[in-house]
Amino acid sequence: MWRKALATALSVALTATCSLAAPDPPKCKGNSKLVGDCFTVHGRMREGNGSPPIRIWRIGTDRLLGVGVPGEDDPDVAWVPDEIYKKLDDDHQVFADFVVCPLTRQTEDAMQLVCVESATRVVRAVIPAQKKES
Repeated sequence: MWRKALATALSVALTATCSLAAPDPPKCKGNSKLVGDCFTVHGRMREGNGSPPIRIWRIGTDRLLGVGVPGEDDPDVAWVPDEIYKKLDDDHQVFADFVVCPLTRQTEDAMQLVCVESATRVVRAVIPAQKKES
C-alpha cells in the first residue's frame, strides 16, 4: 500500500517539475514580429563589430542582412540556430544557403534585419588575415 502511495507521489512530483521547465524560445519562422515571408539566400555569415554583430552577405550583391545575437538582442526571437552560431568566432565564417525571415522591410538605405530559421550546405571557413575586421 505504501509503495503505491510513494509511486503516486513521485509521479505527481515529476509531472509538476516537468511542467515548470522554461519554454523553448520562439522559433524564427512563425514569429509574430515577422514582416514578410521567409526566403532562402546563399551567403556568408560573419561576426563583427557594430550593430547588429552578425551579418550575412548575400553573395553576388552588395547587400548585407543583419542578424542579432541569440538571447541578447531580443529574447522573443530565436535569431540563429545554435548549431550554426557555434561555428562562428573571430577566425571563422560560415557559407551556406540560409532560410531567413524578415524582421524589418528591405529599404535602399538601411540594413534589413532577419532571423535565421535554418541553413543547408553549411561550410565553416577560416577568415583570411587581411579580411578580418578590426
